[in-house]
Amino acid sequence: MPSQKNIHVSSSLVKRWKHALLVSICSFSMIQSQPVQAQQPEPRLVFAHNHAYAPYGRTVEGYKQDMRDAQKAGIDGFAINFGRWDGENGYYIRKVAMLFQAARELGTGFKLFLSPDGVTSGNANVNESLSPREVVDAMERYANHPNYWKYQGRPVLSAWHGAGQGPESLNAWKSVLDPLRAKGINAYFVPFFYIASYNECPANYDELKANFNGQITNSRDFPAHSGWWSQVADGMYSSAVAGLPLYSPKGEPSVLDYGETLARLMRDNGKTYMASVAPYYWGQLQGNRENPNRRYFEYEGGKGLEAQWNSVIEKQKPDWVEMFTWNDYTESTYFSPVQNLTLGEPSLNPSYKGPDFFPTHSGFLELNRYFLQWYKTGKKPAIAEDKLFYFYRRHPKDAVAPDDDKGPVAVRHGAVEDSLYITTLLTSPAELRVVSGGQKKVVPLPKGMIHTSIPFQAGTQHFELWRGKNLVIQTDGAPIQATTTNYNFHLNSGFVSAKPYPDVVITAVKAQAQEAQNGSYTLSATIQNIGRASVPANSNIRVEFVVEHEEDSRTFVSNSWSKSLPKGEPITLEIPVGMWKPTPASYRVWARVYTEKNIIEANDWNNTGTTGSSILVNVAP
Repeated sequence: MPSQKNIHVSSSLVKRWKHALLVSICSFSMIQSQPVQAQQPEPRLVFAHNHAYAPYGRTVEGYKQDMRDAQKAGIDGFAINFGRWDGENGYYIRKVAMLFQAARELGTGFKLFLSPDGVTSGNANVNESLSPREVVDAMERYANHPNYWKYQGRPVLSAWHGAGQGPESLNAWKSVLDPLRAKGINAYFVPFFYIASYNECPANYDELKANFNGQITNSRDFPAHSGWWSQVADGMYSSAVAGLPLYSPKGEPSVLDYGETLARLMRDNGKTYMASVAPYYWGQLQGNRENPNRRYFEYEGGKGLEAQWNSVIEKQKPDWVEMFTWNDYTESTYFSPVQNLTLGEPSLNPSYKGPDFFPTHSGFLELNRYFLQWYKTGKKPAIAEDKLFYFYRRHPKDAVAPDDDKGPVAVRHGAVEDSLYITTLLTSPAELRVVSGGQKKVVPLPKGMIHTSIPFQAGTQHFELWRGKNLVIQTDGAPIQATTTNYNFHLNSGFVSAKPYPDVVITAVKAQAQEAQNGSYTLSATIQNIGRASVPANSNIRVEFVVEHEEDSRTFVSNSWSKSLPKGEPITLEIPVGMWKPTPASYRVWARVYTEKNIIEANDWNNTGTTGSSILVNVAP
């Protein structure tokens, strides 16, 4: 049994951020002073980096579900990342069109802006870079869309990586921005560029300044040349995840040092600064057995998230924030609370190892709500209810998976331990009790936001909070396996609140053939209230079924359940449907349960379900 000295607790020692706006107006007139209206400051917005290839579902309805989840969490919009615009038979053209269609149809004011990958000075190349013409075409299509985000009246354009090394990249971006201006589109350009040395977390002010508007001597692939970023960029984005959320870690890159240094450089030059926040990083698809260089950066669950937001709020003070990412599943930076990531898009196929390989990150997203509120209001939120969050891997760090074709996770940064990382928000002191693989640990905790790490054991994982003889919270996490067939450093996460809310979930989705020859099916969903309170009568529970065939879909809504739904009680809602494609056709069915009265639930992120596999329908001609 691990000793008690291996249990670590750290407290949130965050000073209140005081935001002051000083407007000084001097008017001189021989007759009378004229009133002057102060310009309203831009709101503090938070976006999430969205990979257009990986929606919840393959259709517009899947993008809508992503947007619903994001808005519930306080996220204002998506930065749409995409690759070759004209490649793969217009794949990204279709996907981006779906995103904008989804935002318009949702009707909630969800904001979008474009963030293409690298741009080359000539034609697009095999490295997924785009030509300037492709970026111009994308902006022409959407810069005036009602959901396109404008900053200071100008449509925002970002870029990830952006082919930012070498002097020829200056011409590439001028070949984007100048034609756009000629067409009346004055883009507000805030990209992330790698510096010429390819340092992923550059924290040296002079080195960053050299790339921005100085003289570059430290370049990996090019001779000495002038830094040019300032000639095209209205600001910069610190898209750093391949680093640790620590200050000056010995021999390690720091996302905090990098963000604060770039923020200072932008302030010194009167430019816009966009900050970045990530849950952690694991390069799942990197390397192979012969060269096992998959990278993992340990963020210690909620502790790393708090460290980043403290830096953003107190020191970086950005114009806005872009969470990195919403749905990059292959690098594990996703904040999406997706419960059922099934085999759907071709680009996910190499990384797909079964329905449970990508665990939900609902714990990260729910905890992030606290920091979003702090950033947007400028005031640290009071803790009004007790909550517990947990984060952990589901197998030991040194488990061996000989069949994994990518090889072991050989490049590890930070203190990678076999630990449960637990964050608690407490209104008053409490006692944390954890049973990991049958071994019990008890830790007294003060009030506030507290981060605790406890060594884990294989087996079931159980979490409790007590005050005296009163059980305040209890929940179970996914079990930890002693062995594994595939290396999986995706963190399992979850949370539980002390308040007795209902929690309506889908436990099963079925498609039952009625007349297979004409495509008649009955769709049904089993609903259960797993919360600690009943769903009130007249809340009107409904299920929305989404039936997808390739990039086409139909939506069907069940009748409502208007009675009370006690905790633990299941019900089944269904609807007859007709499939619409000729024989044979494969359909994917997923469902979303909701209440028309929008009741408060214990968990906002577990309201969807799927059949788990496609259904094949043979419709008679």
